[in-house]
Amino acid sequence: MASRLIQSGIIKICRSAVSPKVEAYGDEELRSRNFKDTLAIMQQYPALTREVAPWLRLDEVIPYVEANGVRLLGVVVTGPTKEILKLREEPWVAGIGVGEVRLWNWLN
Repeated sequence: MASRLIQSGIIKICRSAVSPKVEAYGDEELRSRNFKDTLAIMQQYPALTREVAPWLRLDEVIPYVEANGVRLLGVVVTGPTKEILKLREEPWVAGIGVGEVRLWNWLN
């Protein structure tokens, strides 16, 4: 759904969508399609894309992704160390390493 907002005399195009729910690292084909769809939406709004990701060259990235596919290589997770280390027991986790550790007051 696209809509126009007038803000300070500037017309802004807003678009929102909801991707299908994918259970914990679900279907590879669905993840790939969602990623490619996101790139296509970004290509429709070049000014916004340049603002949030000036290094991203979609004219090069999209053909590369179409030719080579999408691969999920890793993630960065923050939170309590003990909770993060519990992820080792999950079948979808191939490996885990704890990098930086900081003391944090999770109650405040």
